[in-house]
Amino acid sequence: MIAYELRDSFAGTVEQVLTVDENGDAVDTVTVPLFTGGVLRAGDADLNIAELLEAGDGRIVLDDATLEGQQAINVLDTYPPLKRVAAGDAEATVDPFAGAKAGELRERATMLGLEVEAGTKRDELAKGLAEQAHRAGAGDELVVPSDTRTVRILKDGSLAVESTTNPEA
Repeated sequence: MIAYELRDSFAGTVEQVLTVDENGDAVDTVTVPLFTGGVLRAGDADLNIAELLEAGDGRIVLDDATLEGQQAINVLDTYPPLKRVAAGDAEATVDPFAGAKAGELRERATMLGLEVEAGTKRDELAKGLAEQAHRAGAGDELVVPSDTRTVRILKDGSLAVESTTNPEA
């Protein structure tokens, strides 16, 4: 896992002057954050930085074993307001399939050679795709479809691997 936080120079708040009197003295002020966010494109995903930081209590954690995670890392590494920090044992806070519709996820599964159990709902399909991407990225060849095995996403989002060879032959 790879984690990011705001750099110190972008953290905190500043007092913004809304109106001044005839002497130039502040009459009306408001405190605003120094960093208000931005939206970055990483592969097929839009990363709303302010929302991701808020959802992760000030941290963005990515799964670096997935293609989607790698694409986001490439973008966030060059984004000046953010810095890499230790992820520790944190779980990923970025859903690589956020915003994708069920049909798009099914197309992705088909493109990867994965079968999807009939009746699998969108969230479980995204869970299965994320699990397959993480395990495949970490070197687990068993979750990669081949001539000798079928990988299926089940209704609960788990993965089932089945041999397609006849062990008696």
